[in-house]
Amino acid sequence: EILARKRLVKVDGISHKLPRLQFELLLYLSKTPGEVYTRDEILAAVWKTSFQDPTTVDVHVTALRKLVGKERIVTFRGVGYSWNNEMEL
Repeated sequence: EILARKRLVKVDGISHKLPRLQFELLLYLSKTPGEVYTRDEILAAVWKTSFQDPTTVDVHVTALRKLVGKERIVTFRGVGYSWNNEMEL
């Protein structure tokens, strides 16, 4: 469960406060499940820049997967990432 107004994520009934950019990334991906976003699109929307190293996105996705489960964020090799909403968080 994503509690946007409180900036918290609940996983298995436990609340987690994420660093700002990880939470923004989580919100960005989860708002449109199934939509595939490139690293550049994510950088522009979440980091508000295109001058960041695109692998920064990979590092944050890895951290999010540890919390919400690796099956929740789908990798499209050579393209980007998508939120899988087919399961409960």
